[in-house]
Amino acid sequence: FLNLLSVGSFLLVLLPGLVFALQYMGTQTKILFSAGDTKKTSATLLLQCILALALFVVLCPATLYPVWYDGLVYHLALPKHYWLHGGLTQAPHNFFSFFPQAIEMLYLLALGLGGELAPRLLNAFFGVLVLLLLWESAAGKTNPSSRYLPLFLIMGTPYWYICTQMVFIENALAALLVAGLFLIVETRNNHEQTDWVALGLILGTVAGSKYNAAALIAPLCLWLVFQLIKQKSRSGFMMFTLPLLLSASPWYLRNLFLTGNPAAPLFWGYPQWSANETQNYQAHLSRFGLSDGTFLEKTSGVFQALFSAETFQGLTLGQAPFLLLCLLLLFAKKVPWKKAQLYWLLALWGTILWTISSQQTRLLLPVEVLLIIATCKCFITTEIPQRLKALTFALLSCIALYGFYSGFNACERGFSAWEAVLKMKSQDNYIRSHNPSFAIKQLTKRLPKNGQKTLLLGETRTYYMNRH
Repeated sequence: FLNLLSVGSFLLVLLPGLVFALQYMGTQTKILFSAGDTKKTSATLLLQCILALALFVVLCPATLYPVWYDGLVYHLALPKHYWLHGGLTQAPHNFFSFFPQAIEMLYLLALGLGGELAPRLLNAFFGVLVLLLLWESAAGKTNPSSRYLPLFLIMGTPYWYICTQMVFIENALAALLVAGLFLIVETRNNHEQTDWVALGLILGTVAGSKYNAAALIAPLCLWLVFQLIKQKSRSGFMMFTLPLLLSASPWYLRNLFLTGNPAAPLFWGYPQWSANETQNYQAHLSRFGLSDGTFLEKTSGVFQALFSAETFQGLTLGQAPFLLLCLLLLFAKKVPWKKAQLYWLLALWGTILWTISSQQTRLLLPVEVLLIIATCKCFITTEIPQRLKALTFALLSCIALYGFYSGFNACERGFSAWEAVLKMKSQDNYIRSHNPSFAIKQLTKRLPKNGQKTLLLGETRTYYMNRH
């Protein structure tokens, strides 16, 4: 009963946002069905049924407690550690404790309000938020059905499925990044000072959540500052930079004071690390994809992933549809590249960063969202023969279906979510089947809290250990 009560309080906090989302979806549905053409309505209904079925497959397992490794050692374990200790205390036993964690603070809020299930529900909400933003990115197109193209492209990216089910932060990063780009357009059209404040907070949160995300938006932030200085807008400059620094800097300042390295453990590791430990960490980062290959091998990684998925953690990157559309656009006439130039440039820069750094497949997801918006903005408005467009959509459908299945299959092999849903497993049995030490953690909860500590050998997944 207490767990239901805490989840209820968490949903109550989210209620205004959920009401807004439902109103928005209702308005969009009315617009889609307002056309009198029966064929269009039938096609739209078919697309909506496919979308609803796909969402059901993705979101239903989000009602299960998290069991995936990354969440239990990092994205959820650290917020749980802070919650148990009553503040952002050091966690020297956790390798990830000095990484930027702005989005994890949202998981901390969810954990405090809604219990151990709430962060996973919040993570699933971020996956849906990405879909809503992609839907909005295709607004104003003559054919309403074309708005479904970016949705199916992202759902055909295996790591959108995986990041929506497992507790990662890539969907949240992608959503914030796209929302920030939308706001840039708003600041150009409306010149509202509050837009600059919101933009600074959003981009600062992105920079304060992941090192590679900070590197991705750094050129964008510098360009915005340069534009404000060029316009001699002192108020706009202050309204943007202060929220940006306020939301981004705490994690870097914390690292600087505690370790002397604002980007710990990158570059030169932690102060207590030996040269051998720092080298081992760099080797860990280089084992993903072609990170340890030659420069030529690295630069070909995006294309090699099409044919050798086993090199990239056994999964396609999901980039085939974008490469196909880009190839088609290269041979088309009068392509409106400028309509999406900011998305193209950021996506190119993000691809370069991914190529020269650790080639983990999920790290490319925010870049893929940018690519989807850029290609769809150009493809939908470009004059291409109808027969060629139909053939392209047929190919894209097959690729997207395969990508969606790949994500589903990876999740089922990893933590059997749908098997647990269909067999109606209890939450405790489900956790125990994927985290063998869960029984020991349950036992330690019943021990008196008299200052004794529990030592787990070879077990780093401490999320369900509700002790200091």
